Amino acid sequence: MMTPPRPGEPFVLMTCHGTIVQYVAAADRLIHGPIGQDSPVVELVRRGDEASLSWRNASSDHPLGRATPGSEHLTAMLVATALSLQETGPRRVNLSLGGRYLCAEADGTLALSRDVASDWEHFLLLTGAEYALLLRILGNRWIDDQTGIILRPVLATAGAQPVVSFGEDAISIPDLLAAASNAERGPNALWLPVAGWKLRLFRLYRPLAYLVAYGDDAIFDCAAIAIRCLFEFGQWDGDVLLITDADHAAFAERLPEWMRARLLIAAAPANDVLDYTLRRYGIADCAQAWDYQPLLYIDTDVMCDRPLAPLLRALVASPLVHAFPEMPLAGENDYYGVSLLRADSLPFSPGEPGFSSGIIGFRSVGEHRALFQAIMRSTLGLAATLGRRDAFEYYDQPFFNYAARKSGMVTGAVMQRFATIQFSHWPPLSAPLRKGLVHFAGGVGKARPKLEQMTDYAALLRKAAALP
Repeated sequence: MMTPPRPGEPFVLMTCHGTIVQYVAAADRLIHGPIGQDSPVVELVRRGDEASLSWRNASSDHPLGRATPGSEHLTAMLVATALSLQETGPRRVNLSLGGRYLCAEADGTLALSRDVASDWEHFLLLTGAEYALLLRILGNRWIDDQTGIILRPVLATAGAQPVVSFGEDAISIPDLLAAASNAERGPNALWLPVAGWKLRLFRLYRPLAYLVAYGDDAIFDCAAIAIRCLFEFGQWDGDVLLITDADHAAFAERLPEWMRARLLIAAAPANDVLDYTLRRYGIADCAQAWDYQPLLYIDTDVMCDRPLAPLLRALVASPLVHAFPEMPLAGENDYYGVSLLRADSLPFSPGEPGFSSGIIGFRSVGEHRALFQAIMRSTLGLAATLGRRDAFEYYDQPFFNYAARKSGMVTGAVMQRFATIQFSHWPPLSAPLRKGLVHFAGGVGKARPKLEQMTDYAALLRKAAALP
């Protein structure tokens, strides 16, 4: 069932053609066109068995009315005219004036031209929230959870009813909205009924890669290489977000023009190294990130060397956080928070790998906001307790590992197939690794040696790509 509207709530009108009733001010006429088209959407307000129409711009509502039955179109005289409204089904109505019905004509116009109501004279009423849901669903790609196929839903018609097609399966607008209306911020997953009782699960596919950059200019040079390689060699078909300070709002100028439209900048202050290493978890409070799925965090010293679609599919399918398992947990240095595990009496095996916080993948912000906020609280809590903010050489990474084992929500099973480490003091790579992600590690903020190796590896990848 579609959500019951509030009293006096305006409706958007969808025609039997699957189009939306809109107003074109320049031509002073009503039309019906594709959902999401630029023309202002016409709204209907119902009062019993009567209705009035208006269109809205940024400042106010403009009533539509005083139309002559039989005229070619409805003119906007800014005087509301009451249309007779007759229900013909759940949220399905026809509208008439003087015995003539409002008709969605085949040429895309609307007119009071028919004295008998048939398919073209019927309209489905959508609340503003339902219209926004349709825009979100139709404006994004979705993954079939069973097949892994990525598709974009298509609005079509079946008989005289608009439907949305997900590949070979079609679902009515009311059924689709009923399946989508339970999510608070818009659906990231759709359970759709097929053939009466079968269920198909579709998950939102709108990838976001994000990076955090503060400090030395070489760090931003590394970030530019990392982002370029996402697009050039990772076949990245989503957006990229850079979290940085206000002084680097023009970072996009470092990238080719065609990449700039896909880059978002989120300005956030960072007073010291601990602040900026925690910004990767601050994604939980970044409004720009909530509409994406999946998300991939990479340090500025991480390069992509092969298409990442298989990794992204794996992230969408999993409720866990995915990190790269690196060196043994209990090494010479406390890189992975063994001291924290011991202090909290958490069991661990010294030989098991510790997780790098330089590569983190997960399905959605909403699923892991609590974990990320907990990591930040724990890190800052110990800093306050000790009276110092550099208790660990790798700042946030010990706390990421501590929370990973405390929560059981972090795994390395997937990321170990797609990532590898290349220390900056190792000999340069002489051939593409083609694993997916290469982490040129070598210490927090020590960007110069990494930049040299990343520059050489980018040249190596471009040379290999140019070979026949």
